[in-house]
Amino acid sequence: MNKLAYLIIILAYTFLFIMSELPGGRLFRLAPEMLSAFVMVIVALRIGKHVPIAISPKYLVFFVIFLLSIMAGIAMNSVQPGAVFSGMLIYFRYIPFFLLPVVYEFSEEDISSQLKLLLGLALLQFPISFMQRFYVFSGGRSGDSVIGTLGLSSHLSIVLIGSAAVLLGFYLKERITTRRLTLLLAVLLMPTMINETTVSLFLIPIALIVPVLFVQRANKFRYIMSVSGVIMVLLVVFVAIYDSYYSRWGESIVSGIYEGKMLEYVYRGADKDSRTDREKEQSEIGRVDSMVLPFKLINDPVKLLLGHGMGNVSDISSERLMGEYIGKYGVMGAGMTTVAYLIWETGLVGLFLSVLVLLLILGDAAALSREGGTYGALGLGWCGVIVIMLVLLTYQNNVPVVPIGILMWYLSGVVVSQRFRVQRLRQCS
Repeated sequence: MNKLAYLIIILAYTFLFIMSELPGGRLFRLAPEMLSAFVMVIVALRIGKHVPIAISPKYLVFFVIFLLSIMAGIAMNSVQPGAVFSGMLIYFRYIPFFLLPVVYEFSEEDISSQLKLLLGLALLQFPISFMQRFYVFSGGRSGDSVIGTLGLSSHLSIVLIGSAAVLLGFYLKERITTRRLTLLLAVLLMPTMINETTVSLFLIPIALIVPVLFVQRANKFRYIMSVSGVIMVLLVVFVAIYDSYYSRWGESIVSGIYEGKMLEYVYRGADKDSRTDREKEQSEIGRVDSMVLPFKLINDPVKLLLGHGMGNVSDISSERLMGEYIGKYGVMGAGMTTVAYLIWETGLVGLFLSVLVLLLILGDAAALSREGGTYGALGLGWCGVIVIMLVLLTYQNNVPVVPIGILMWYLSGVVVSQRFRVQRLRQCS
């Protein structure tokens, strides 16, 4: 079973790279769904053997309520079968990965080996990103080409910053030394400094502060001060590297903040006539606009609560699977942020449930962080990852993003199931 976990992790890191860079890569496009189906069969077989299921009833209640809200949205909007099918692929393909640790208890050695594989793949992004920035696309003005093996520069930054949070969890649990932490953070975070993903300025402090806030130590203040110092150094280095490279085109993070360009980037006062597809250098819709527009455009209170139906506002390459409203609302930033996407498709109920499940996972991660060993360190670092995912709801739409989805839900399954096992063991002792 550990080899299957390796395959899941490797797929997360290589899927988009194979799709976009290798000859015949498009034939690989259904690999996540095929692996998900295979894992689901294994999960079902193990449940059929009456193996212990390590998951709190609160998650089962959540899944039932979420499924009922999805079905209500589909029925209310008479969503076409093709759109329902595409929506199922988007919303439910990560559930088997979440359930695998629930029905199979990986040993601590298994999880350690999986985390080492994750770290190795994360560190591998540094030389690949360096080659992309300074050799393959050396004349490019934008850092969007610095993607590692993860498909987009933002995906790369999010995964690497999340890895840094987990790494800090191991440091706070005294599983790695200060010297090793410093070296690994430098290698992990360097690609985020050369790929022009300015959101890293906000995510890096979150990734490094949150685990410290959750750690159970008498000298927590000392760790907070130490990590604050590291964050300041990293931010100074980040700004210095960014500005030194992009200043040749008149771009600067510092001047962007003072001149209000950052605010303009996220909010542009969009209205019902604004579009994302007009032939302009910048979209008429910012990230905040994308989250506000549903409240301006949806007049039916029931649709505001339940959305326009799963898959009905999803941008799918196949016309037979495309939703009815993608042409109408897709150009209004429906797919720009997770908040906007969920409101359009699943309504405020779907958005609330999505936030709720992240908070449930955060609670289990915080509880697991009080334990020792590898699981305790993972739980501590995972607190930082989940807070990052909550913040990212307002930054980009991560629902259909394969690398982030697979890693987030598989490792969340590991954390949630282990928390349940620890709790059950204590109740029985």
